[in-house]
Amino acid sequence: MDAAALEAALQSISQRMLEIHRNADEMNRLQKDNQELKERCDQLEEMNKELLNEVFSLRVKNKSLERQIENSYGEVPRKIPRIEYTQSGRVDILSNSMDADNLFADVPVLRTIYDGQNSFDPQPSTSGLYSNSNSDTPSTMQEGEHEAPMETPNEPVTISKEHQENATLIQPKVEPADDYVTVDLNKSLNATEQAENLPEPAAEQVEKERELEVVIKQSPRSPQKVKKSAASSQFYGTLSGFLEESYQEESDDEEEMDVGQNNTTTNTTSRLIFSSQSPASSTGQSQAQHGPAIAIRLAIGNQLVPHVYPAAVLLDIDITMERLLNELLGDDGTHEGVLKTLRFLASYGLLLNSLNCEKCTRTMAFQVDSCRSDKFLLRCNTCKKNGLSARKSVRENSVFQRSKLTLAEIMKMICYWAYNPTLRLHSACKDLHLSRKTFMDFVIYIREICRAWYDLTLNTSNGTELLSTLTAGLSPSTVCSPSIKLYSKSDVQCVVCKERITHQPCKIREHIAMHEEYSMKCSFTDCDTVCTLKDIFVHYQKIHKKKVSKFSDEERTNHKRLMEQAKIDLHLLLPKYFPMFKEKEPSRTRENCKECNASITKNFQGMSGHVMSHMNLKADCPICQIKLNSLGLDMHVKKAHGRLSKEDKLKVEQEKQRLKGIYEQHKAEYFDP
Repeated sequence: MDAAALEAALQSISQRMLEIHRNADEMNRLQKDNQELKERCDQLEEMNKELLNEVFSLRVKNKSLERQIENSYGEVPRKIPRIEYTQSGRVDILSNSMDADNLFADVPVLRTIYDGQNSFDPQPSTSGLYSNSNSDTPSTMQEGEHEAPMETPNEPVTISKEHQENATLIQPKVEPADDYVTVDLNKSLNATEQAENLPEPAAEQVEKERELEVVIKQSPRSPQKVKKSAASSQFYGTLSGFLEESYQEESDDEEEMDVGQNNTTTNTTSRLIFSSQSPASSTGQSQAQHGPAIAIRLAIGNQLVPHVYPAAVLLDIDITMERLLNELLGDDGTHEGVLKTLRFLASYGLLLNSLNCEKCTRTMAFQVDSCRSDKFLLRCNTCKKNGLSARKSVRENSVFQRSKLTLAEIMKMICYWAYNPTLRLHSACKDLHLSRKTFMDFVIYIREICRAWYDLTLNTSNGTELLSTLTAGLSPSTVCSPSIKLYSKSDVQCVVCKERITHQPCKIREHIAMHEEYSMKCSFTDCDTVCTLKDIFVHYQKIHKKKVSKFSDEERTNHKRLMEQAKIDLHLLLPKYFPMFKEKEPSRTRENCKECNASITKNFQGMSGHVMSHMNLKADCPICQIKLNSLGLDMHVKKAHGRLSKEDKLKVEQEKQRLKGIYEQHKAEYFDP
């Protein structure tokens, strides 16, 4: 070799070595940077956890401080609801902005106005609303914070004459009487806005006093019969964030308040339902999250629907996918949407409309639980008061019980299965945003339900009539006996153990081999191990450290021959365990392999695939260079690469021609010409 050429070659080699070293240094630097970033991410995660723990501890301290404040003030908390009594005995919660100090200042004013009313109770929950005529809006919490607190509320308070003249009362509303209190949960929690929307005081003070006097006489307060004061409920209602949500879960059942008896005929019992109200800084978000949930819970009670129809009524209803989505089912993300779905299913007996507690046999109540996908649960209030946890899912004793999917998703799948039988699986999964395995598993489950219903129907008096109706359109050759129609094409039942097996020859052979304790010898000549049809592949990997795809031609041929012999032996036992199962007879267009005696379909796909399996030959994708089965090349290109250019199409055709040439060359070694 010329010295100049040798020197040039050495220089090129040295340059490549330098480039390799540079690339190695660059890779080391990138790996080091990556490691530093990972460590930084770990530190940030730890800091985030610490901050979350600190926030949680602060919230717990806040709750304990609020409880201490409650104990120090007794029955009169710092923030109390403003309540208005109407002629119907109904209570409207208007605001929580009145301060306790202002309350003590207003009690003497009210006493001077209603002179001689000994039965008047100056409790916070029964004090009237007031407004100052000198100001545009009533005093709010923010205004009360700047006033000096009363240090000695027990001392007599002197009321100026000017103050007495300016003190006015809000005229009570005239509404029809009802038994239960309703609260507008969609109203704003801003106390100033609520006060501005209050009605103007009446002109005649005497009429107002008489009306309010009548209201007080109709609804006298009985403190001895109160189970839980309104002030206590409202005190906990001021908690925000985590504490507010946790308290709502603890106080699911409403506390009753007996407000006394009417002097004439009726015994009026009302319920004060206090909405959870947060401070002004977080009122909007808290109300949006918890207000509708409380309203829904109070609207349900112990039953979802008043009347349950038989499930057979669904057969007479025209259900389409559009109607199912728009009219019958609701949104899974909201309480209202889930409640709509629950009521639709409970109306036709697909879900339990009510449930009795197993411990105390009382009817359980539907309660809100936002942590569940169903947004609701069943809980016994009696057991809860006794310290017992009696909870049940709304799916109890239903076909939806063990599924992790939402109720709306399950109903959509059922609708697709029932009304779109010709729809392709890929399209259905794409529309429902579900995987193929999830959809197929539920379809099999639906078939099991249909089979159980069919078995139950055959045992009834109308079973023969139903069977004749179902088989009327079938030819006599397809109906051999009534029991044959119990088994679908995709499932067969063993007559010995009554187990249902998937309609696949390999699964059926494995089941027969389990009954017969059938085993096959290892295909390696120097190994005398005997294994089952399943364990033989594990034996190859653990003992011989080989997979079937890595076998030599001789080893692969021996393995195929033994497997084909096992198929023949187990096929002879088929009538013993699966007499209703009829395997397709081999067509005249099948041919036996000379090496392994396997019966192969006489076409290019079947015979070329079998020849390639003997030769352990794989197809190379010309685009991504991945190795795959020769029969799966077209499917791989379609799914992985989609639309191809002309150059890529030409490369795929060249790869097919290469495989076809190899097949034509070795075809005579395995099949007769």
